[in-house]
Amino acid sequence: MNFFSAGKHIDFEGCTLIAPTVSAGNLGQLTVDLLVSTLSLVRVGYLEDDNVLPCIGNDPYNAEPTGSLALGLELYSDSKRTIVCLQQRAPAMPGRSRAFAKNLSKWISASKFKDVIVLAGVEAAWRTEQRIGLGFQLRYVCSSSDGKLERCEALGWKLLEDEAFVHGFGQLGKDESRSPPWPLFQAIAAGENSPQALALMGFVNEGDNIPDALQLATVLANYLNLEGFGDGSSYQWRIPPSWAHLYGPPQDDCLY
Repeated sequence: MNFFSAGKHIDFEGCTLIAPTVSAGNLGQLTVDLLVSTLSLVRVGYLEDDNVLPCIGNDPYNAEPTGSLALGLELYSDSKRTIVCLQQRAPAMPGRSRAFAKNLSKWISASKFKDVIVLAGVEAAWRTEQRIGLGFQLRYVCSSSDGKLERCEALGWKLLEDEAFVHGFGQLGKDESRSPPWPLFQAIAAGENSPQALALMGFVNEGDNIPDALQLATVLANYLNLEGFGDGSSYQWRIPPSWAHLYGPPQDDCLY
């Protein structure tokens, strides 16, 4: 894996990395979009990995043309360099998810990040009857020995329930895309000198996942104590201009 700085030399030591996985509802990617747009994060670099499909597009965060292109793996940060967001716009090649996760884990360790937060969407249909409920449902698991994290417990988050549920993802078939966020989470947890990893997962159905992303972004902002969330008050998220094209143009009336 190669890193290319968008400007001067970047030092990630002591930063928190927020990384989405390609998963149900693109929940992780949508959440990162909200963070980048609302916090006015600046692109500080790119990652390149042979296991990830190539991707290129227009600038997703500016309504006016800037002459800047978006690539498959980009890093955004604030001026204080306290948090760094990785945006992944292209999936790993079939059968290469674990190789990509291993390479990313090595780069994370070499960059000396303080901790990593992995964001993922989990198919709501995978819930057992006992887990079915109304509203957004969040689960977390940490790379600590018991999977728990004191900060998460204080916020009232639910730990991913049981070992059978965790391993159940691996029993659904060989399609690695159906096992978020385990390839990346496991690679970080098993790596030498790896920082602490926290996986945040939301149960979602494929469709309009903007409300789910708003929920997960708010949850994450509370965890990170971002400005505007310390008192539990609501926060006005800034929707990226690119979201206006999520569903394409309306149907032509003459079709009916």
